Amino acid sequence: MASSSAVKRQRKRRRADTDGDPEFQVAPMVDVLLVLMLFFMAITSTEVLKHDKKVQLPDATHAKPDSDNHNQKHQITINVEWDAATQSALYVLDSIKSPTPDGVAAAVAARHAADDASYVVIRADRDVEYSSISDLMNVCAQAGISSVAFSVLLNNNKPAAPAGAATASQ
Repeated sequence: MASSSAVKRQRKRRRADTDGDPEFQVAPMVDVLLVLMLFFMAITSTEVLKHDKKVQLPDATHAKPDSDNHNQKHQITINVEWDAATQSALYVLDSIKSPTPDGVAAAVAARHAADDASYVVIRADRDVEYSSISDLMNVCAQAGISSVAFSVLLNNNKPAAPAGAATASQ
């Protein structure tokens, strides 16, 4: 009989332990939140690097938002800065900076070779001369890229999505 009462006491103890509210575990939640924060910081920083704040996009009164919904993972963004002091353009593709479009040609060709669906988005400063843009479009055409889009500001001065794709021969 002593053994049956000991068993009953053990059962009571187990029930007493499970009767209370479960303990809230903060450490795993903090770990998950930190991982999510790092993930979003990494994604955001790569997107921000593509958009150079020094480039003042031109206004476009008749711009149309991109209706083709191009996939951004295929996008090659080239920023074209204008140096007013030297009256020359500077071509920037990620960490590559070049005073001529030929300086970014190898990188553009390599990216297009790695991804056939790639297209170029030109973010040119409003003061950049047309001949500089034309030279860059020729580099894109030589790399085999037939789809080139331009980033502009809509009338409300908010950056538009690349305004439709134009062929490099245009």
